[in-house]
Amino acid sequence: MRWGKIPHDKPDMCLAWGDGCSKRDGALLHWLLASPRKDYQHDKGVVFEPSFLEELEARGYDLTTLRFSVRKKVRL
Repeated sequence: MRWGKIPHDKPDMCLAWGDGCSKRDGALLHWLLASPRKDYQHDKGVVFEPSFLEELEARGYDLTTLRFSVRKKVRL
C-alpha cells in the first residue's frame, strides 16, 4: 500500500497483491486503514470516527510518503 495513481484516476492510496495474496487481502487492508471507525458513545450511541488515514492527515502527516508492506510467511 502506498500513494500512487492508477491510469484514468486521481492520485490516492493504491494497494497491490501478488503470489499467495488476493484482492480480499487488499480489501482487508483498505478496510482497516481507510474506512471510518465505528465506536459507541454512551450518550450518542453508535458514531463513526475518522479512518486511520484521515486521522494521520488531520495530525499533519503527508500521506504521499506512507508505505505499508507485509509478506506471507514461508511455509516449510
